[in-house]
Amino acid sequence: MYSLDWPYVHGKPLSTALFKEVAEDFHVNELFEGEFSGEGEHIVIKIEKRGINTEDVIKSLARLINKPVKLISYAGLKDRQALATQWLSIHAPGEVIEGVGELSGTGWRVIEHNRHNKKLRPGFLSGNHFMIRLKEVSDVADFEQRIAKIRQTGVPNYFGLQRFGRDGGNLVKANEVLTQGRRVKDRFLMGMYYSAARSWIFNQILALRVTSQNWNTPLIGDVMQLSGSNSIFTVDALDEELNRRIQEQDIAPASPLAGKSKNKVSGDALQLINQIYSTCQPWIEGLEKQGLEEAWRANILYPKNLDYQISGNNLELSFCLPAGCFATIVLRELVNCL
Repeated sequence: MYSLDWPYVHGKPLSTALFKEVAEDFHVNELFEGEFSGEGEHIVIKIEKRGINTEDVIKSLARLINKPVKLISYAGLKDRQALATQWLSIHAPGEVIEGVGELSGTGWRVIEHNRHNKKLRPGFLSGNHFMIRLKEVSDVADFEQRIAKIRQTGVPNYFGLQRFGRDGGNLVKANEVLTQGRRVKDRFLMGMYYSAARSWIFNQILALRVTSQNWNTPLIGDVMQLSGSNSIFTVDALDEELNRRIQEQDIAPASPLAGKSKNKVSGDALQLINQIYSTCQPWIEGLEKQGLEEAWRANILYPKNLDYQISGNNLELSFCLPAGCFATIVLRELVNCL
């Protein structure tokens, strides 16, 4: 019902590979630029998990410490089928949770803890480091050629398939909520459905730009985003300076996450966006009605410290990505995972 197959920049990879046979084939670790305060109302814990998603870890933790789920926060969601470390925060003003450093449940355990004066929220995370093992790679030469291209141009910053649920199930639920008036009491699920809808619309816009071969070049009226920042500005005229700054990874063209419009985009860029918006207007109206504000996301994703090791036809790939970006989007441009 909802297309989850978006165009590739360099065509579909020639190589196939086995991936995620075991959780250890996909390592992800959260990165922070700052330090925790060491004091405050919140206990922060670093967990290691495998074979369990973030929501289920939070529910398990809440039962162990006898607190409601709403008092536990996170900076980012992590895949179920992965070996991952991530931070959670527990609102516990003036409290000491005995044995917090030894807490564990099925598929997870605490490996570090501290205190902080703020609860963790999406946006607190500076990024994630990934280590991916690929086995039985059928065309190592094609893989290496694609790595070289990605180091120069990056990849389209699509949202990964996990955002949309199994077989796009989150999009089905989003449609029920946004157009059929379905009520969902669980705040976590409601947010997930809104996010899935906005992400799918974004991917459709970006896919159109990839097909039009202007995903990484500016259009008249475009919104540009400064790298490593939410700061944006609009393009009134095209010049070589813009292209230079894009090539130097200082800025990138951006596409919207649908919500109450602030009328930033115009011209050719607006026309392109409206081609997609015209096909999903009920969703956009629903998102606006729920009070979501329009936001912007860069079209280009540049993996940092992109490196790999080869052993026969097996590969170990490592790189860092900004928070909110998906390793699977880098991977899909390199190999077809079996």
